[in-house]
Amino acid sequence: ATRAVAFCQKHYAAVPNLRFVEGSAEELHFAADSLDAVVNVESSHCYNHIELFFSGVYRILRPGGYFLYVDHRLAPEVADWRQQILAPGFRLVEEEDVSPNVVRALELDDARKRALIEKKVPRLLRKIFHEFAGMQGSHSQYATLRSGEKRYIRYLLQKPERGL
Repeated sequence: ATRAVAFCQKHYAAVPNLRFVEGSAEELHFAADSLDAVVNVESSHCYNHIELFFSGVYRILRPGGYFLYVDHRLAPEVADWRQQILAPGFRLVEEEDVSPNVVRALELDDARKRALIEKKVPRLLRKIFHEFAGMQGSHSQYATLRSGEKRYIRYLLQKPERGL
């Protein structure tokens, strides 16, 4: 992760008020009410203590700040997941099931990824790579989203202004 932070700092140095840091999503070491926005894309399903992440994001956002969030869950878990997201006190601005969009994107990129895997990956490991890459024909992200077993949802949340 340190190399990724260094890369981003180098390539986005000209962007004012933007910085990259390494840390734990379950232990956000930022001052309370200090950030304008937090972005989290498809990683929270791996967190051991998601409630710590959501409460931490709420704590570090300034009043009026935004949490831009997208991830996936098994369909029967979505209602509980939504409650966990809202529990710290976020105001739900937008919620959208983008599963069809993700399925379509995976379909459109399938041939490119398949060719790359065939070229670069030893035959013995190709099935694993097909699963990881969400390829058509695998029981992967693609299959579970396409069947409705899993939902991929985008949220725009806001920490309320004080007194609201």
